[in-house]
Amino acid sequence: MVRLSTTFAALFLACLTAGCLGQLSAGAGLQAPIGGVTGGIAEGGGEVPLEGPVGPVYAPGEDHHWMQADDYFLTEEPYVEGWVWGHLAKMKRPPSPDSKDQALFFDVRDSRDIWTRFYWRSRPAQPQDVVLGALAVCFNDNVQHDVYRAPPNKREARAGQWFLGRITDVSDAYKHLVRVSVYDCAVDAVRILVR
Repeated sequence: MVRLSTTFAALFLACLTAGCLGQLSAGAGLQAPIGGVTGGIAEGGGEVPLEGPVGPVYAPGEDHHWMQADDYFLTEEPYVEGWVWGHLAKMKRPPSPDSKDQALFFDVRDSRDIWTRFYWRSRPAQPQDVVLGALAVCFNDNVQHDVYRAPPNKREARAGQWFLGRITDVSDAYKHLVRVSVYDCAVDAVRILVR
């Protein structure tokens, strides 16, 4: 039979109540879920703060999709209709007459250089952005119950696939869903493209 220390038993019970057991591992600090446990119980009965981040961690200047101010989405061909893959990229060289008004980008997913005239900055969709015809990108790699959801972490947000299209249906916006091209996207998975 294994005997548990009073501290571990108290933390285990608090974690069981808050639903954070998946965050316990050997040698790891306890991380509280958002709105969950805020502290542990010390052996003497006093409360001690728990260590580790609460919710996602963002670097300075990153938004809730882990996008940075100098990030662009681009396509290699002009967007006409339907949907196309949107590449997350950094601009290496701005457009100029010498490059036929094309800019040089570094594709952060494929680690390759791309010359194109078809690029946009983006911002997370806000309620006022959810309008028919708005050009948007939606995160592709987190589908649950036929709905495309926001990226769960920085690695997936920056290395995953995004698709580009127009918002074609806003009738379920009150449920935080919009249709981008022919796909249902959670509004928190959508970014609006701006020139």
